[in-house]
Amino acid sequence: CTDPAAFNYDAEAQLEDGSCVYEVGCGDIGAAFWGDDFPLGVFPESVFGYVGDVLWYQDGSTMVSGFVLNVPNMIVDPATGTEYAVYSFDVGQITGLPDGVDWASAMPGEIFGGEQYCLEPSGYPISVGLFSVEVQGEMAISVFGNPFPLGTLSVVFDMEVFPNPNPVSGCAYVGAMNFNPIANADDGSCEFSGCTDPSAVNYHVMFTVDDGGCVYDLDGGPNPCPADLNGDELVGVGDLLVLLGEFGGACQ
Repeated sequence: CTDPAAFNYDAEAQLEDGSCVYEVGCGDIGAAFWGDDFPLGVFPESVFGYVGDVLWYQDGSTMVSGFVLNVPNMIVDPATGTEYAVYSFDVGQITGLPDGVDWASAMPGEIFGGEQYCLEPSGYPISVGLFSVEVQGEMAISVFGNPFPLGTLSVVFDMEVFPNPNPVSGCAYVGAMNFNPIANADDGSCEFSGCTDPSAVNYHVMFTVDDGGCVYDLDGGPNPCPADLNGDELVGVGDLLVLLGEFGGACQ
């Protein structure tokens, strides 16, 4: 393959043989080109997505149908430069996923030379950023058909998360019980905990879920904690919400 835009571009090739591969996914597992044209790694090597979206993209028009962990037939020892036949790659851990994203598939375990494994993400990212995901495992080479440990190797692929350009409805108020960190369009569904009994001294109309903290009798004495507006015996975000709810109103 002589096309630099292809996954399996060969800088030393002079004659195009029609083998160029541009898109790879879990549907390609088992194809002949893996063992010869692809090194140890996860493919695609770089994808992007959006906050709150379960889809990942290789480029502006290509959706990714799972990530392929490829174990090649041959590998070069990074310490000596010697090429060996691969016996297996035993995955120990995968770290660095974006917040909110996990794997729907089980951990791969041991994958033999010339084989691939499908890594399917689940969930959706909740924060923007560039995330370098590392797959670490123990590599064994084949010596007269038997495994010989080469050591721990790791491969990295990138998952970049951008702000969602489309409205994500939900409760966008940080102090609410059902605050949604990915919501960028408040839908009025926010719920606030506090006293919902109008006969209590710490009742407020903005409270939608009763927390059992209603106060009915202050014994006629001074309030020992006047800043505790919702009566939960703490001065916190809930009290600030009460104050903001009344802000600008006239006292009767």
